[in-house]
Amino acid sequence: MATVADGRTELSDPPQHEAAKGGPLPEHYSRWVAAALGGDLPVEHRASCASCSMSNRVENDSRELFDAAVKCCTFVPDLANFIVGSIIRDDDAEFAEGRRTVEMRLDYNCATTPLGLLTPKPVSHMYRDIVRPHKLFGRSRDFVCPHYIAEGGRCGIWKYRESVCSTWYCKFTKGSRGRDFWLRGLQPFLQAIDSVVAVHCVQVVGLDQSAILEIERLGSDPYDASLGAQLGQMTESTSRRICGNFYERQREL
Repeated sequence: MATVADGRTELSDPPQHEAAKGGPLPEHYSRWVAAALGGDLPVEHRASCASCSMSNRVENDSRELFDAAVKCCTFVPDLANFIVGSIIRDDDAEFAEGRRTVEMRLDYNCATTPLGLLTPKPVSHMYRDIVRPHKLFGRSRDFVCPHYIAEGGRCGIWKYRESVCSTWYCKFTKGSRGRDFWLRGLQPFLQAIDSVVAVHCVQVVGLDQSAILEIERLGSDPYDASLGAQLGQMTESTSRRICGNFYERQREL
């Protein structure tokens, strides 16, 4: 998929495959995965986002039930720059509401980096300190994803969903083997694709080298810790350093 030469990431086009025409993954991943695996992916028939099986009392112990109003959408995803770009360029009228949710994150400049829209640090801390230990995932409406469309109970960016949402299932047809395949095998692979392609994109568009180095220095946590803003909005100085020549042109980037 990618090689590194002279400090730059070079990508080759993924070969066409029947699996790219459909299946459980969004199009921006399916061609790469089909090329890597050489076949179609399994379909998890027991998990359905359209009709949440985790909110069904017949299939689950009452202690494990999800809130049908939010389902498993109590998670804020990282969106790589190439995914954000695809969403913004999608002018399908039926996709307008989902596109608006991404534009709101961009305009607020909350964890907006040249590599994509990251999960704000305070949100990550709440997930770690509150959602997980108190078993609120899928159960609390206070932590609903910003891209979730309450009317109809659907994901606003479903066709552009990222690696975690693309590989997370509440139930697996083949039990632990299915869980290992999606969460321990495929998910890290897709996250690696996100990272490689995101870096390639900022190199191609000509982001300042100083900004790229600053992003590398900050790692996966490019927030000003002294800011103290509850929603994790970055300071102007931090944003200038990591956006370089694209500062105030993040949407263009």
